[in-house]
Amino acid sequence: LSLSAPLRVGQDIVIHFTAAKRRRIALNGYASSSVDRNLLGRTLPYLTYLTVFGYGFTLEGRLIPPDDLPLLELARQHQTLPVMLLSSVTEDGGFNSYRTEQLLQNPDLQRRVLANVLAVMDQKGYAGLDLDFEFIPQGNFQAYLQLIETAAEQLHAKGYFLHVDLAPKTSSSQKGLLYDAH
Repeated sequence: LSLSAPLRVGQDIVIHFTAAKRRRIALNGYASSSVDRNLLGRTLPYLTYLTVFGYGFTLEGRLIPPDDLPLLELARQHQTLPVMLLSSVTEDGGFNSYRTEQLLQNPDLQRRVLANVLAVMDQKGYAGLDLDFEFIPQGNFQAYLQLIETAAEQLHAKGYFLHVDLAPKTSSSQKGLLYDAH
């Protein structure tokens, strides 16, 4: 069958690929310290990255850590690269728009938080950072972009990558606290 011959209804077509794979796929999963470890252990062999949820920060710039050491160990056992997640999650586990706005508007707070993030990444062996800021107060779009640029510059200089989580926005006109700054 030549490529120019017309196809007939019911005709069998066999396609063979002889070329090498054209790309490699990278898979990421998210887990918190409350994840079922047996389930995670069965999943990790298929993941490239495990993003550990998640670090928050105080208004003084200290980090609020999760119980990440068991997850980091399990990821390493399966040769899955751990990814640190930073968000505005508070000590009680909820997202806090006020903390997000303070981080975006205060360069000193940004410097302290990013310095602490890099220190933890170095110490614990994280491969990259995932920024997961939800419910960003309106009017902080440019400041959010600047935080992303600053974080990317500092992370890349040390060989780390940066992921940014975005709300599932379907158009630029979509409104709401979850979407405006994204």
